[in-house]
Amino acid sequence: LANSYKRKGLAKAIARQKLRQKKLSTQHIDQALEENYKQDDATMIDPNLFAAARAAKQKRLGPWGPENIDYPTLQKQLAKLARRGFSYGIAKQVLQADIEEAERWLLEGDL
Repeated sequence: LANSYKRKGLAKAIARQKLRQKKLSTQHIDQALEENYKQDDATMIDPNLFAAARAAKQKRLGPWGPENIDYPTLQKQLAKLARRGFSYGIAKQVLQADIEEAERWLLEGDL
């Protein structure tokens, strides 16, 4: 389930919450999240960044959305990612990325 949540584009915190709702033990939840949301080395992409990029692509936000958006639209896009459990910093990084960089995150994070 943890891997499924990551691939769906949910943040680690939201994945933890959903696993708790399934009545799993804290030990099992921690172990599952550690395996699926871990960053092996410094060259590997942050799992939350991968999940945020995945969510943005699904919702057509940031680099996958319309170009030259105004400030209220940017705030709405940030709010959509925040509701999926991503921090402001991660959400802003994904929304301001160019398409090549964002696609690279998806490719590297999916390994």
